[in-house]
Amino acid sequence: MSDILHDAHFHILDKSFSDNKDLHLLKDDSQSLFLLNGTEPKYWDNIIKISKHNKRIIPFLGIHPWYVSNSFNDYIKLLENYLIDISYLGIGEIGLDFSSHTKENEVNLNIQEEIFYNQLMLAIKYKRPISFHVIKKWDRFFYFLKKYTPQKFMIHGFTQSKELAKEILNFGGYISIGLRAISKESYYETIRWLPIDKILIESDETISIKDICSEIHYSKIKSIYNQLAIIRGVDISEIALSINNNINNYLSDIVNAR
Repeated sequence: MSDILHDAHFHILDKSFSDNKDLHLLKDDSQSLFLLNGTEPKYWDNIIKISKHNKRIIPFLGIHPWYVSNSFNDYIKLLENYLIDISYLGIGEIGLDFSSHTKENEVNLNIQEEIFYNQLMLAIKYKRPISFHVIKKWDRFFYFLKKYTPQKFMIHGFTQSKELAKEILNFGGYISIGLRAISKESYYETIRWLPIDKILIESDETISIKDICSEIHYSKIKSIYNQLAIIRGVDISEIALSINNNINNYLSDIVNAR
């Protein structure tokens, strides 16, 4: 795996969290970065444990909008304690979502917004990068962003219009491209238009511990790099160089703390 190809957003299978025997497979011989996102508090400690076995795995902890009902009263205190103790920790995956995965009612939206706000404030307080998940509720997302703008953030799994991308870029955000975006030609115009210095690449895969540093994971990421290069009409080496610069800029407040 000679190329430096980063994965800006992925997850771990639930059952893998008990597979401590596989931690030794997290070989630390790559220059690629793997941004491992948590979705609810019950996974946070294990994500930190995994990241300690390989400094190229960057942990992100957060409460995903699908799982706000699984949070508990002290979640914000717990998350802040992690941020105090771990200087290389990001916030994610957090956001707002009113798709079929969530209950479309006022109570659910209020809970989502409260938890979203609390996590956003912590990210700003401790100057940590954020991985955002936003579905349908872009109006409310931009409402918060205008009032409380984080230093570094990305929108993961972006599949929206050029106009929406412009709004995100106006706040200094990065846009992360994954399999869904490169698989539909209707997204190609936006992908070609995006400034190359604002693009990240992600697998958004949910994989086992043993596969994080494997050829399987690497091959999936490389296929996205390849397709992005084809869409933009450039060589993959140009894409790889730009993404390497971008992800290091995105993580600049934490990556050197490892």
